[in-house]
Amino acid sequence: MKTVLGIAVLSLVLAFGYGVSGVYAQTAGPAKPLDVEIVGVNFEVANLFAKDKTANVPAPLAQLNALRVSGAKDIMASAEIADIKGTIVFYAPTEAALTLMSGPGMQNKSVKLIGKLYKQERVLVVETIQAQGGEFDNLPVGNNSRMQVL
Repeated sequence: MKTVLGIAVLSLVLAFGYGVSGVYAQTAGPAKPLDVEIVGVNFEVANLFAKDKTANVPAPLAQLNALRVSGAKDIMASAEIADIKGTIVFYAPTEAALTLMSGPGMQNKSVKLIGKLYKQERVLVVETIQAQGGEFDNLPVGNNSRMQVL
């Protein structure tokens, strides 16, 4: 009888411990972010995944953008992050990311971004934006100085 009671108590303790650890893992929050330099193409999410379902959605929400990653580098380790290439990263809604997040202005533009990447969650906190295929490359250049004229 003592053996059966001991096994029952041990089973309850193990089950409780397993349950508590599962709840803790769900509420622990995201892992530490990586400082990254990331390159990719900004695209409209709804246009790719739900093109025919956005008729009654307000324009700012229907025009949400994300980044299709073509390359990423961990700034601190000076190493390529190979397993994120080809994936989609979403922007955390910050002031620095406003021009990227919504609207047609930066859609289908190649961009180079510097920020903090929550790799497992695929969320980027943008700190610096450098457009590559956009208006920043098309500034006029003066004849004599070969410098861009603003």
